[in-house]
Amino acid sequence: MKTEARTVFNIIQTLITSPYQLQTFNALIAAFLEADGNPRPARAPAKSPSAFSRFLNHYDWNARTIIRTLRDAIIKQLWQAYAERKGRRPVLEIIVDLTTLEKTGAFKNLEIHFLLVRQHLTGYSRQLNDKIGLHLIVLYVVVGLHRFPWSVAVWRGKGSLSPAKLALRLLARIPAWWLERFTVRVLADSGFDSDAFIDGVVDLGLHGVIGSRANRSIGDGRCLSDLRCKGARVEFRSCQTPVFASWFKLKRARQEFVWRYVISTRAADGETIKRWGRKRWRIEGFFKTQKFRFGMDQFGQRTPCGAWRFIMLSLLAFTLAFWQALVIVEDWERLDWGLVAQAAADELVPEVQAFEARRTLERLRPILEARGMAC
Repeated sequence: MKTEARTVFNIIQTLITSPYQLQTFNALIAAFLEADGNPRPARAPAKSPSAFSRFLNHYDWNARTIIRTLRDAIIKQLWQAYAERKGRRPVLEIIVDLTTLEKTGAFKNLEIHFLLVRQHLTGYSRQLNDKIGLHLIVLYVVVGLHRFPWSVAVWRGKGSLSPAKLALRLLARIPAWWLERFTVRVLADSGFDSDAFIDGVVDLGLHGVIGSRANRSIGDGRCLSDLRCKGARVEFRSCQTPVFASWFKLKRARQEFVWRYVISTRAADGETIKRWGRKRWRIEGFFKTQKFRFGMDQFGQRTPCGAWRFIMLSLLAFTLAFWQALVIVEDWERLDWGLVAQAAADELVPEVQAFEARRTLERLRPILEARGMAC
């Protein structure tokens, strides 16, 4: 049976016309699908580090075409799953967050680690919350079992568009039919708790559920932390949109709890708003999977083009693996990304897997023969 991952991957392969580049592309995808969080060229099978560097930084292939192909497949999949569904409109949640691809430590060859060489990427490397690296605004979409990264933008620091404005720009580009077929809810943390973001989400016709600061002032001079009734209507001084507030305890490390406040642009009781607000944390699981399984933060490319292509291929690997999971996973509570990614690699790049198996066999052949074992 041809899976969705296999169908889309076949289309993407046709977009890379050079046979040599296609081999390198397949080897790179196999490296990401190792799902060990370290898809570096020196450890990847079938191709040399220099081949990967040329593919990512110099060769002429269109990453945007691959992104469009991936999005078309996602749209088609959602349309097939929900276009004919009757009854209440399903909820499509767009989780907005900022993540940092941090670079720290000392490197022997600083010139190839572009985040530590600002002259190579002027305007890209920035410091935020004591972290130096590349700061990405990500839209992560969840509807039913389907979940996928949809859009990514780079925050370029002070003097450029703020993360909130970048997020609004990405939200303005979501497919129009999503608003017709789904109840679209935007979830964001307190980093996006600005009047412009709240008003902007409402102006786009979306429902926002946004984390907020406990000490944020409300119209009558009090702070959110002074509220005693969950679900109460609140009017911020400079915000045109009235909101409804709730709060909950969030467990942190060492059994400590902190209070988290959340506001909704639509009226609801306090428990409902609290339940909506908790769902934002699913993007944290996505970020951990993306970094510690698919190595999105392990780039070290010479150019902005190489870095962007590396990040894009990491997101592609995650999406392909997730589509494979839709076929083979029965208990989502026990999802093992290592097993899922391995199944995706076997399905999509079996030639690379076979090459690596033959290389391992040749390496072990003398040992096996010395022990009188046939191979």
